[in-house]
Amino acid sequence: MKKIFTTPNKISLLNFLVNKLPFDIQKNIFDNKIFENLFIESAQIDIDNITHNQYPIFETDDKHYLINANYDENSNSFKSFLDFIKTQLKLEIVVDTFDIDAPFYVINEFSGKSESEKTDFKLQMESRVMREFILDVFILVNKEFGDDYLSEISETKLARINNLEFSAITFPKYFGTNRIFALFENEQDLQNLTSGKTRRFFKHQFQILNQNAVYLTNQWENTNSTYSNPKFSSFCDFIKDYSGEKYFINCQNNTFRLFENLLQAYPRQIIFFGSPGTGKSTEVKKRTAGKNVIRTTFHPETDYQSFVGCYKPIMEGDKIRYEFVPQAFTNAYCKAWLTPTQNHYLVIEEINRGNCAQIFGDIFQCLDRNAQGFSEYPIDCSKDLATHIETILWTVLRGKRWIYDG
Repeated sequence: MKKIFTTPNKISLLNFLVNKLPFDIQKNIFDNKIFENLFIESAQIDIDNITHNQYPIFETDDKHYLINANYDENSNSFKSFLDFIKTQLKLEIVVDTFDIDAPFYVINEFSGKSESEKTDFKLQMESRVMREFILDVFILVNKEFGDDYLSEISETKLARINNLEFSAITFPKYFGTNRIFALFENEQDLQNLTSGKTRRFFKHQFQILNQNAVYLTNQWENTNSTYSNPKFSSFCDFIKDYSGEKYFINCQNNTFRLFENLLQAYPRQIIFFGSPGTGKSTEVKKRTAGKNVIRTTFHPETDYQSFVGCYKPIMEGDKIRYEFVPQAFTNAYCKAWLTPTQNHYLVIEEINRGNCAQIFGDIFQCLDRNAQGFSEYPIDCSKDLATHIETILWTVLRGKRWIYDG
């Protein structure tokens, strides 16, 4: 089964599905008022004051049909529509629940693959004990992603346990003032990790943040708990960001599971499309919030030089010299190599307004990737670009020529 479209917006969902249907089937649906609870007929629309919920999905000479922004996803009409789409287009629509707070619709195309190939997520860990699960997940993710992200978001304050002073490490972005780690000068026994007959920290000793005696709190609570201890839902958000969205946590029927997002394991391209005002840019902004983002906008005058870079005159006092000036693509490429454990996003707004063949040039070849996430085909780029990249990335490439000069 092949994933072809995802959206958190139920308006965009219907817009995408209807536009996949042949014209004669669309006309039959609207002329005969099939699935009438999902669509609204309007004889006149004020185009100048239109909102995305009013955007016409189908039009005739005298009528406009709109998506009912308040349709019920649990209604028989909606379920019948999905069955109809499944029959007509060989598509399946499911709700992805791996992000508990923001589920989104996933449209899959049947491809005849085996059951083992019908998922983009791989189960990595499972437990019915929440606190031990949290410990095991952190050990796994920290081993893979190191301390860079922890250093960026952590704060330290002095605290005490049994009259023993230690440094409490907090991550305010996720857990407020809750103590997540205890940093001691040396290894501690269970007695020093316990107060009031309650164990406060796991016995497992971490070596993180350039310290050797660091202990993770075990005072975790379920999301709905009224206690002030750190919440499981916050830990889920933390792991998602810490791993660059490679790992997701899911809890169902009191079973805690860690999934690996196979689609996120390697670089990829995603295109959001839909009618004006349907939330494309908003969704991109949400997904990349707090991440490494370089943003550019295409327009009819955008070309290869303004997207990749070129030699330009630079003033130094009263003299002119020429140097290669990188643009969005080259900047994103180099930053990704310099910090390979972090995700980097090159966001292109209004991509359809530019001449993509002219803008990307032979870089299009690099979008085909192998199983390891690297480009399938090498390209011959200009010597100027190759020299610039080698200058920036010399310590990373160490003489390896990932882009070949022409």
